[in-house]
Amino acid sequence: MSAAARAWDRFWFTPQSATDLAICRVLFFGGLLYQRWWIDSGPWTELDEAFWFPLRIFQILHLPLLSASILGALDQIWLLALAASCVGLLTRVSTATAFVVGAYLIAIPHNFGKTYHSDAVIVFMLGALALSRCGDKWSVDAWVRQRGRSVEPPPSGEYRWPIRVAWLLWVLLYAAAGISKIRNGGLDWVFSDSFRNILLAHHYTHTPLVGWGIVLAEYPWVCTLLAGGTIFIETLTPMALFSRYARWIVIPSLGLMQVGIGLLLGVRFDAYLLVFLFWIPWGQIGQRLAPWPESERPPRPVSTPA
Repeated sequence: MSAAARAWDRFWFTPQSATDLAICRVLFFGGLLYQRWWIDSGPWTELDEAFWFPLRIFQILHLPLLSASILGALDQIWLLALAASCVGLLTRVSTATAFVVGAYLIAIPHNFGKTYHSDAVIVFMLGALALSRCGDKWSVDAWVRQRGRSVEPPPSGEYRWPIRVAWLLWVLLYAAAGISKIRNGGLDWVFSDSFRNILLAHHYTHTPLVGWGIVLAEYPWVCTLLAGGTIFIETLTPMALFSRYARWIVIPSLGLMQVGIGLLLGVRFDAYLLVFLFWIPWGQIGQRLAPWPESERPPRPVSTPA
């Protein structure tokens, strides 16, 4: 096997603990359940057929826009599947259901002439988790399988590749955004009034959580720094896949950037933040917060018959 092939295999399938994937499963499906709890797909059926421009996959699979009652039922099925996936109940079935039903419901708004930027990453992650062994730990399935005992699954590459899929999706999103800014705007996107105009426009057309955007717009040099920093961080995103040091700089910066977009522009990409959870080393954090290392933990008392 060549060095490149070995590096590729290490990136995707180096054995690791099931903890990170299990926690990501709980947080991802729990967060998505909260986001979708308030959304009703039924009103899309009230639009005139003249506005229906089906996506290519809808055309290939001959998928129609179902009735409001059926969409309402699918909404409930999806919520149940998300809840079951979160707690790890019938994980294989619930995650597969969450993917299939969710992919259809998420795609419906895209058939009316507008593309929503944050939805595709959710569909891909639903598919990856449906194919993974994310229910091997911290799940009802594991508890039942182990008859109430807490048994740690051995490290495996099966717990690594779904997290790496999330990493790759995150990198593609932001690297593409940075490249698009450079390709279409170039240095003018940084040194012109483009970023300042964005702050001003969104202050009046959206509902930012704070009014700082219109204040920052009064300082052109601040807008230039923010625009330049945005392109710089976005184009450096691929380095986070290979460099631990770049990861500690780039990923938190992108997370803060998403929070800033929500605060200043009133544009929320909550789905991106759900995928951001896969970057956090939950297992390492747990070990650091534990009162003693795993190797020094006292043995559990063994009960003996009287």
